[in-house]
Amino acid sequence: MNIDLATIALILVISSIFQAVFILLLASKYPGVDHFGVSCSFYALGFLFVMLQGSNAYDLITVVIGNALLLLALIFQYIGLVRFLELPENRWFPPLVFGFCLLALIYFQFVFNSISIRIFSINLAIGLIALLIARTLTQKNSAPLPRQTQLLLLLFVATGIFAVVKAIHGLFSPPIDSALSPSLFQIISFTGAFIASIIVTFTFIVMINERMSSDIRSAKEQFEQIFNLSPDASLITTLPDGTIVNFNLGFLNFSGFSREEVLNKSLLELNLYVNPADREKLLNEIAANQSVDDFELKFRNKNNDIRICSVSAKFITLNTTPHVISIIHDITDRKRDEEAVLYLSYHDQLTGLYNRRFYEEELLRLDTPRNLPIALLMADVNGLKLINDAYGHQVGDKILKEFAEILKNECRHDEIASRVGGDEFVILFSHTDQQSLESIVKRLNAAISNVRIDHTILSVSMGFALKENPMDDLNDVFKRAEDAMYQHKLTISPSIKRATIDLIVKSIYERNHLEVLHSQTVSEYCQAIARVLGFETEAINQLGLAGLRHDIGEIAIDEAILTKSEQLSDAEWAEIKRHPEIGYHILRSVNELAEIAKFVLEHHERWDGRGYPKGLKADEISLQGRIIAIADAYCTMTTERPYCRAFTDDEAINEIQKCSGLQFDENLARLFVEKVLHKEWPQS
Repeated sequence: MNIDLATIALILVISSIFQAVFILLLASKYPGVDHFGVSCSFYALGFLFVMLQGSNAYDLITVVIGNALLLLALIFQYIGLVRFLELPENRWFPPLVFGFCLLALIYFQFVFNSISIRIFSINLAIGLIALLIARTLTQKNSAPLPRQTQLLLLLFVATGIFAVVKAIHGLFSPPIDSALSPSLFQIISFTGAFIASIIVTFTFIVMINERMSSDIRSAKEQFEQIFNLSPDASLITTLPDGTIVNFNLGFLNFSGFSREEVLNKSLLELNLYVNPADREKLLNEIAANQSVDDFELKFRNKNNDIRICSVSAKFITLNTTPHVISIIHDITDRKRDEEAVLYLSYHDQLTGLYNRRFYEEELLRLDTPRNLPIALLMADVNGLKLINDAYGHQVGDKILKEFAEILKNECRHDEIASRVGGDEFVILFSHTDQQSLESIVKRLNAAISNVRIDHTILSVSMGFALKENPMDDLNDVFKRAEDAMYQHKLTISPSIKRATIDLIVKSIYERNHLEVLHSQTVSEYCQAIARVLGFETEAINQLGLAGLRHDIGEIAIDEAILTKSEQLSDAEWAEIKRHPEIGYHILRSVNELAEIAKFVLEHHERWDGRGYPKGLKADEISLQGRIIAIADAYCTMTTERPYCRAFTDDEAINEIQKCSGLQFDENLARLFVEKVLHKEWPQS
C-alpha cells in the first residue's frame, strides 16, 4: 500500500501537542486533568521519536525511548481518567507492566536484537494497559459515571484486543525493517492511534465541560439558596443606573416594600438612601478596591424609619453587563447598644452626670496652658447617710438627682459636672477666675435653697480652687478644693443634721399623733427614774432626750405595719425589729446625740438575753437602755393601740412584775413601781 506512515506520525505529533495544550488550559482544577494533558505530551514525544527511526545513527535509542514514551502516555491516560472519574486506581500493575516492557525493549535492542520480540513486548504492554482501563471503567462509583464512559469502554476494549492480536502476529510473522514500514498492521496501528486519540481527547473534553456545567449549576443553586434564604437584605443592581434586577425576601422585609414596588426600580427611586450622595461614595469605594466590606450607611425604609446598616458589595458581570451585588446588614440595634454601653461607661447611672472615669480623662485633656485658669469646684451633699438611714435609699437617691438637675441647669455645656463618689460631685471649669467661681457658687446655693423635698433638706457643702500657673499640679488643686469643701462641711453639716432629725420627728408625729404623747411620757418616766437613782442633771437631760427620741427609727418602718390591728407576720415582725438600729444610726450622725444613740439601740434588749437587735443580757445592757425599756413598756401597755386595749395601771404593774428578771431588770422595775408610780410592788 502506498501510504506514508511518517506523515501520519507527524499528524499524530501535531494533534497530540494541540490536545495537550487545550486540555491543560481547559480546567486543570479537576483531579486527573493534568495527568491526561501530560499523556498527550508523551504521545507527541513518542510519535516524534518513531518518526526519527531509520534517519540517524541513534536509531536504536529512538526505538527504546519512542516506544517507552507511547506506553507511558497510555499509563498517564489511565491515571487521568480514573482520577477524573474518581474510580479505584491500580497503583502497582501499570509500573510493573512498564518496567517489564522497558527491560524487554532494552534487552532485545542492545543485547539480543529482535524486532519481533520488541513488537510483541510493546503491543502486549499496550494491550494490557488498555484492557486495565476498560476494566476500571466497568467498576461502580458512588456517583453515576458520565454516559461517555461507555464509548471509552468500547474504544479501550477494541484497542486492547487489537494490541494483543498485533503482539501475537508480530511474534510469528516475518520481521519488518522499521516501525514506519507500510504493513497492514502498521497502517491500522497508526491510523487507529490517530482516530482513537481524537475520540478519547474529545470525549474527555466533553466530560470536563459537563462537569463544569454541573458545578456551575450547583454553584448557582447554592448561591440562589444563600441569596434567597439569607436574613440580611440582598440585592443585585445594574451599573450605572442602579436598577434592581434581583432581591431576596430579606430585602423586602428590610425595606417594607412589596415585590411589585421594588422590581425594576432603583434605591434612589425608592428613596432608601437617607443621604443620596452615599450611593456615589459606595460606588467609588467599590471601584477603588473591587469590593467593600462593612461600609456603614443609613437607609430609610417605607415607613420612614432610619436604619443604620453595614453594607458589603462587589462588582460582578452578568451577561456582559456590569452589576453590583450587595448585602445589607441592619446594625441599628447593635449601634444603639454600643451607644448605651459608651454612655454608661462615661455617665453616672443614677444622676445622668459624667462619672469619675470621664472626669479623670477630661482633667487630663483640659490640663494645658491654653485652658488656664482651670478651676475645680467640689460639692458634697450633707447628711446623705442620715437621709438613707431614715427614709431609705430611694429618698437619698432623690436628693442626689435633685442636686444633679441643678448642676445640669446651672452649668454651661463646657463646664463638666461629674459625680465622683456616693455624695461627692466635681465641676471642671476652663478660662474661669475666682470672681466667676464665687458667682457660680451663689447661683448654685440659690437654686439649692429653692428645692422642697418632704421631711428632709437639700444641703450641699462646696469648695473650690484654681490652677493659674502652668507649673501647678492639678492633684494639688483638687486637694485644695477638697479641703475647702470639708471646711465648709464642718461649719454647716451639724446644724443640717439636727434640722433633719427635727424633720424626722415631725414626720413621725404627723403620721401618728399618739406618738407625741407616748414619747413625752417615756421621756418623763426616764427622767424620774434617773432622779431617784441620783443621776446628775446633764445625765438626766440626756436620758430624757433618749426617751423622747427612742422610737425615731420607726420613720423607716411602713406605717401600715405600725398601725396593723391583726397579728404581724414573721416578715413584718422582722421589719419592726429594725427600728432600734435605724434610730441608732440616725442619732449617731450628730455628734452631740452620739451618746444617747447607744441607749436607743438597746431599749428593746431583754434581761434574759432574748431581746433585739444584739441579744444582750443583764448588765451587758446599759443602765439607760434598761430604764428606757421599762418606761416604754409601761407607757405602751397603758395606751390604747390598734392591736390591743389599754391596760389599767394595776394590770400594767402586774405585767411588769411578771416580766421582771426575764424582760426587765427586777431592781429597776421595782424602783419604778414603788418610787416613780408610788404603787405597791405586787406579791409573787
